[in-house]
Amino acid sequence: MKKFYTLLISCLIVLSFSSQLFASAAAADYQVSLPQIVSGFLSFRDKGLNDDQFIAASKHIRADQISGIKVLDVSNNKLGKNAWIALSRFLHHGLAEINLFNNNINDHAMEQLADILPESLTWINIAHNRFGNAGIKALTKRLQQRAMPGLKVLDISYNSKWQFRKWVIRDLKAQLPVNTELYLKKTYDEDYMQSFVPAIRPNNYGNLIAYSSAFVLCVWFCMEIFPTSSSQYVSSDIQRDYIDETQWIASQQHPRWPGHMRY
Repeated sequence: MKKFYTLLISCLIVLSFSSQLFASAAAADYQVSLPQIVSGFLSFRDKGLNDDQFIAASKHIRADQISGIKVLDVSNNKLGKNAWIALSRFLHHGLAEINLFNNNINDHAMEQLADILPESLTWINIAHNRFGNAGIKALTKRLQQRAMPGLKVLDISYNSKWQFRKWVIRDLKAQLPVNTELYLKKTYDEDYMQSFVPAIRPNNYGNLIAYSSAFVLCVWFCMEIFPTSSSQYVSSDIQRDYIDETQWIASQQHPRWPGHMRY
C-alpha cells in the first residue's frame, strides 16, 4: 500500500506541474501577442479565445481607441452563446467590416448579435459557425429595418448542419440591399480551404502532456504491481493442480493394464 500511495502522489504531482507549466507559458506568450490597432484594423485572429477570454483580452483597448476601428477580425476563435456580449464593445457606428469566420456562434447568439450590428457595416463574414434558420430569421428581421444600407458582402456559408430552408433564404435575399453579394456555399472548395487557418490552442498541449505522463505512470504501476503478484499465484495454482491430477491418474491405473483407468 505504501508503494501504491507513493505512485499515486507522483502522478498527481506530475499532472499538476505540467498543467501549471504550460498554462503559464501559454499565458506569457498570449500577453506578448496582444493585438494592437493598426490603421483602423484590429485583429484577434487565431487566438482560440472563448467569450470570457475575449472580454478579458479586449480590456487593454481604450474606449477612445474603439471609435477608430474600421475593420475587426475575430476569425478562428471560440466565441459562443455570449458572443454578442463580448463583441458589443466594438460594434460602434463607423465599423465597416467584421470577420467572425470559424467560431461557435449559435442561434441564440446570432439573435442577440443581429440586433446590435451597426448600420455602417459593408462587409460581414459569419461563415463556418453553428447557427441555423433561427439565426437567419434574426438577421432578416434586422435587415427589414433598413439597417446596413451600404452592405456589399454577406457570407453565411457552412453554418447549419442541414440546408437552410428555402423560404428562409428567400426572405433574407428580399431584405438585402440591391448590390449586396450573398455567399451561401454548402461544399468546401480549394480556395475556401486555403482561407481557413485552424486556430492554435496552446493550452491543449499542456493538458496532453500532463495526461500522457499520468497515463504512463499508471500503466507502469499496473505492470509493476499486479501482473507480478498474480503471476506467482497463478503459477503455484497450476503447479498444484498438475500434481493433484497426476496423483489421481496414478491411483486409477489398473495394475494389469497400465495406461487404462478403472471406472
